[in-house]
Amino acid sequence: MNEKNTSMLIILTGLILWLLYLCDAEMSRYGIYTIFSYNIHEVFAIIPLLSIITTVIWLISLILNMIKEKELKSNLFLATLLFVLFIGQTMYLSDRFQTVSTSFVTNIDEINTDKMEIIIKTDRYDVTLDCPMIVLNVLKTDGTEYGITYEWNKRNPSRGKLCIVQSVG
Repeated sequence: MNEKNTSMLIILTGLILWLLYLCDAEMSRYGIYTIFSYNIHEVFAIIPLLSIITTVIWLISLILNMIKEKELKSNLFLATLLFVLFIGQTMYLSDRFQTVSTSFVTNIDEINTDKMEIIIKTDRYDVTLDCPMIVLNVLKTDGTEYGITYEWNKRNPSRGKLCIVQSVG
């Protein structure tokens, strides 16, 4: 197998692993471990870290090889692609490190079915949570208390994504 085929195989494998990781991450947010077990979920958690390390090592070795052979144009496209992948992976990991999960007991103040979100008023600010439609149809604003778990980004604490909700009482 030549160098270009090997490169394409590695990129395709990395892309498939990322898609599996993102699928698992979305399902695990809601506690769905039917397709991938929790053990597999824990293994998938290292995919972003391994891929960024692989990308950096591959990019550095490619650049050093291009400089050594004084053939800058030969692998310029691949080097650019790897650099863009590195930037994207870094931005994704940075965003994931800013994500926090919070759980508390509260009642729901507003339900907006058009935007598929619920609003909870706290002492500090209103928290707006994205919510699946199937869950919106079950929730009530009549003072019922719910145990809620949601994820939010440190850069925007008043907006998040509902993960778990259960009636308390």
